[in-house]
Amino acid sequence: LMLTGMPISISLGLTVMTFIVTMTQVPIESVALKLFTGIEKWEIMAVPFFILAGNFLTHGGVARRMINFATSMVGHFHGGLALASILACSMFALVCGSSVATVV
Repeated sequence: LMLTGMPISISLGLTVMTFIVTMTQVPIESVALKLFTGIEKWEIMAVPFFILAGNFLTHGGVARRMINFATSMVGHFHGGLALASILACSMFALVCGSSVATVV
C-alpha cells in the first residue's frame, strides 16, 4: 500500500484491520473501543501535540529562522554544526516549553 503513495498511518491501519477481520475472532467493536480508550491518556496525547508544534514551526518558517540564527551565532567555531544543532534544540525547548522532550 505504501508503494501507491498512501500515508504510512493509513497503510498500517488498513493492514492491521484486514488481519484482524480475516485471521482472528476479535470483534470490530472491541477494536474501536480500545482505540478510543487509548486516546484518553494525557501522557500519550503529548506526542501528537509535540509533532503538531514541530509542524507549525516548520511550515511557519520559525524553525528555519532558529537554525539560521544558531548557525550565525556559533557556526564559525570549530564543531559549529554540532554547536548550532544544540543551540537550535535549546531554542525549540524554549518555544515548546519542554526541555526534556528535545534531548537527543
